[in-house]
Amino acid sequence: MNNTQRIAQPRAVEGIAEKVIELIGHLPRSARVLDAACGEGYLSEELAFAGFSDFTCVDIDVTGFKLDQSKFKFISADLSSLLPFPDSSFDIIIGSETIEHLENPSVYLRELKRILAVKGVIILTTPNVATLSARIRFLLTGMPEWFRLTNYLVDGHITVLPEGILERLIQAAGLRVDKKTYNVGYLPIISRNPKFRLRNKLLSPLFGWISMYRLMRDGE
Repeated sequence: MNNTQRIAQPRAVEGIAEKVIELIGHLPRSARVLDAACGEGYLSEELAFAGFSDFTCVDIDVTGFKLDQSKFKFISADLSSLLPFPDSSFDIIIGSETIEHLENPSVYLRELKRILAVKGVIILTTPNVATLSARIRFLLTGMPEWFRLTNYLVDGHITVLPEGILERLIQAAGLRVDKKTYNVGYLPIISRNPKFRLRNKLLSPLFGWISMYRLMRDGE
C-alpha cells in the first residue's frame, strides 16, 4: 500500500498505532486481526500498511467506517455485550481506547479472552490516569484526567480504570499481562526523543498518556 492512500483518520492521541505495531511485530502477517471499536478504521489501515491482511472490524455503527469493506470486513456489534464470534476466532485482537467507554469492562475482557486463539495476543490501550499531571489535577479538583465532564459528554469516557484495578480485572478474566508500555509523554522533547524514552523507562508511568498492554491467555 502507498502511504498517500490513507483514508481513515485517528481518533486518539499520537503514538498509539506505532506502539501497537511494535507490540505485534513478531506475529505472522497472515494472523487473523480483530479491530474492536474500529471507528473509521485507522488502526486497521495502519496495520495493513505494516503488512497484515486479514481484518475484521467491529463497531456499533457502520456509518463512520471509511475503509473498503471488501478488504476490511465490518461487523456491527455492541462491545458491551456478548460478541458474535465463535471461540478462538482471532490471533490478534486490538482493543484500543475502548474499555473506558464500557459499562462492564469485565464482560468485555472475558469475551475477548473467549474469542482469542491459542497463543494469540490482545492489545489493550486506555488512558493512564496516574500521570504526573493527572495526579496534580486529581489533587486540586478531585476529578481524574481524561474523565472530566467534557470527556463524559463528548468522548463517552465513563469507566475510570487505574492500572492496579485494570490488571486485577485482566487476571480475573483468565488473561495475563505479557508486556506493559506507554505511548509518548506530555513534554514535546520527551515525546519526540526515542533515546530519552529508552533511558527513562521508569518515568513512563508518570508521562505516558496511554497505558498499553499486550495480553495473552493465562498459562500460555
